[in-house]
Amino acid sequence: MMRPKDKAAVGVSFLIFFSMLAPCGPVLAGEMSDGGAPADIGAKAALAAGLPAALPLLGTNLSNLSPAALPDLSQDIPAASGAAGETPAASRESEIGAPAPTAAARTAPSIEADFGKAPEPSALLVKSAAEEQTSFPAQPRASMRLADSNRSLSARRQLTRMAAANLRADLFDGVLAAHASAGAPEPSERGISPEWIDRMRRKDAVETSSEEKRLRDASQRLGFSQVALNREVIDAHTNHYTVELPAGAITNQKNSGRCWIFAGLNMIRSTLFAEKRLPRNFLFSQNYIYFFSLLEQANLRIGSAMQAVAEGVKEGAKISTEELRRQLSLADKVEDGGWFEYFQFLATKYGLVPESAMPETKSSQNSAVLLQELSLSLAQSINEALASARRDPAGFDAKKILEARALALDRIWKVLATHLGTPPERFEFREEGKPEKEGPARKTPAKVADYTPLEFARNFVRFNPDDYVVLANSPSKKNNQVYTVKDSAIGAPRPGRPAPNARFLNVSLTRMERLVAASISAGHPVWIAADVDHDMDADTGIMHPKIYQKGALYGFTKAEKPKELTRTQATYLMVRSPDHAMAITGYDRPESRGPIVKFKVENSWGSRFGSRGIFHMYREWFRENLYEIVVHKRLLSPAEKKALKAPAKEIGEGDMF
Repeated sequence: MMRPKDKAAVGVSFLIFFSMLAPCGPVLAGEMSDGGAPADIGAKAALAAGLPAALPLLGTNLSNLSPAALPDLSQDIPAASGAAGETPAASRESEIGAPAPTAAARTAPSIEADFGKAPEPSALLVKSAAEEQTSFPAQPRASMRLADSNRSLSARRQLTRMAAANLRADLFDGVLAAHASAGAPEPSERGISPEWIDRMRRKDAVETSSEEKRLRDASQRLGFSQVALNREVIDAHTNHYTVELPAGAITNQKNSGRCWIFAGLNMIRSTLFAEKRLPRNFLFSQNYIYFFSLLEQANLRIGSAMQAVAEGVKEGAKISTEELRRQLSLADKVEDGGWFEYFQFLATKYGLVPESAMPETKSSQNSAVLLQELSLSLAQSINEALASARRDPAGFDAKKILEARALALDRIWKVLATHLGTPPERFEFREEGKPEKEGPARKTPAKVADYTPLEFARNFVRFNPDDYVVLANSPSKKNNQVYTVKDSAIGAPRPGRPAPNARFLNVSLTRMERLVAASISAGHPVWIAADVDHDMDADTGIMHPKIYQKGALYGFTKAEKPKELTRTQATYLMVRSPDHAMAITGYDRPESRGPIVKFKVENSWGSRFGSRGIFHMYREWFRENLYEIVVHKRLLSPAEKKALKAPAKEIGEGDMF
């Protein structure tokens, strides 16, 4: 007999199951299924890969799909760099300091580039999966900053709404004809039919073997990932590393999205440990950088909102009510996430402090309430400015805007100071000397110095953010080309300096791997951005593409078994994208002339996960899921240094990967 709680759980599971079978349609930003994959991606992936068999299962109303939702397979498509796209020239890429090969030498030809004249759309759509190995072009994507937390390892991916428009029925004539000839049921115009549900129930009852039923039962009781764990990978794993840097206390971002701050500070801290300039128990204040991150974001939001208010109420304004509301909305509100360029900007402008000068608080470790309060404060200030401007449009001049902005910032400061504490103007730092014996006693000399945060960063830590550069492997981008993300800066630029937008030099995966090894060997940890939503066991910390054996649990037939996505395809379809920042502090190369087996990763999820906070990134995982690294400029080749000085190609924030 079920308890009421168990009955409720069954009811929720029932609703979740059928919600996943809902017909494809417009998906709002942020909507996603239980596994983090938006409902409309399945249809888009099926159409792009030429998989008409998916259409009856989805029950898609074809008249609601617009041509804009389909990839344009008639044009030449940039080839991918990296594991799936490197030519032999890339594998012979020179070691550190030597010029990197040209982009042309490192890109593989795209299959679609050989099509010549594009075939009719229907012919493209009915191509078999075996014939169609799509190398996808870059497409606009929604903004996403690195903001992982312990509450959920799922990526916080946001998708734009698919346009709803009529699509000519003859585009799909070939698809429907192919299905009719194969005896497959036609897709229902109103979605999934009761007949299809009944057929699948009967199929489940007849075709599911007793072994498959036991696996399903185990995954439902114990958890899918636990049952799918590949014991062979776990048994073959060791915690040994041939090259590693000293480690300190494992940090914990807890229920916040501040991984980019933790990774940046851990990178600096490990360098100081290697230089024997700090004790292993030293911690920087993540809370200090976090405070100014939120303050800078709020300042930008207030400035754009006040300008929108002034433009929206002035006489003869052409801005519509809907457009004004869009500009004033808090859809792009202040958030936890960020990129390394944000860390560079904040450390340069505000400096660094030890944890003792501004320790963690409940709100820094669990930021949900703080972020809600900041959004509310911003909304209140915007609403007051809008009311004032409507009462007296002519009087809402530059002076009034400045007054409203100042009042809003005063409030934001007080909210931040209440939740996070007030950032120190000066602080004392005690530097312990080397212990000495003096008779029977042990003497430890100490030096106490007074610093401002900027003095501490420049004079004691000696960290110059401008010494570091971001390199990425975005599959659809050209290698040895610098890209900058338009309007992505967290704050206003310093006088005479360009805006601190996100910016990266695109390189091959082979080059990234060699630069990581060279940086570790030189005593510098490496800040990285990766997709931790795939193929990672948080309990052991093992990151390996084969850590889970999923196919056996699903019981796919030979016909149902899907073709594995390449890195390029998975990135294009938004299955993979960087969602978490960490620091690499070592690597394992048992044979001096052999390949690296795995990388040692210092995470910021506390010591309960992985090997007491340390994760183990196997080379195969690196090549599928790592997207960005940060290294010292001196490690770059002459060709890469030259490329950094060349004009950058501007892209949108949604088109980084």
